Amino acid sequence: MKKGLIIGKGWLGSRLEFYLEKNYTISTTKRNSNADNCYSIDFNNYNSQKLTKNYDFIIVTIPFGRRNSIEELNLRFNHLIEFLEGYKGQLILLSSTAIYPEINEEITEESISIKNLINPYYFIENQLKVKYNQLVILRLGGLMGDDRYLSKYLNLDNQNLNQMVNHIHYLDVINLIQKIIIST
Repeated sequence: MKKGLIIGKGWLGSRLEFYLEKNYTISTTKRNSNADNCYSIDFNNYNSQKLTKNYDFIIVTIPFGRRNSIEELNLRFNHLIEFLEGYKGQLILLSSTAIYPEINEEITEESISIKNLINPYYFIENQLKVKYNQLVILRLGGLMGDDRYLSKYLNLDNQNLNQMVNHIHYLDVINLIQKIIIST
């Protein structure tokens, strides 16, 4: 049975664990945990831990977050790279659609120039790409499902109610990740 690690057992990470543990042996990380198969690792206040077990795949769900400064994000992901040092298996990064500029048109990987991608997201993704050529990046926006639904986040007093937004259901993300794992 394939073994996987989910780095970041937050809202999406815990749902990934629930679904993936049906077919794989799953371990997780969280800032603070005493749960079985969940290791306490805080990538903001890192203490030089290293990956000690062999995993067939690792899924990184650590949020990029607009609430964090560029320095905080760089520190967090530099610690992640240090933790993963030497890892050779499948690596899946759940990134953000915030990497794209806010323009009112459809964007594809082919339609936008790298120079128009937003830092620090692009910088972080690129650091991981340089270190891990087996990296798969999924850029997500507007995660919905379970207790997350649009009306919770919609401000009806907003002047831009006709503005386009990205949404993806977490089950679609999980199904996509399962297809990636199976294909490797």
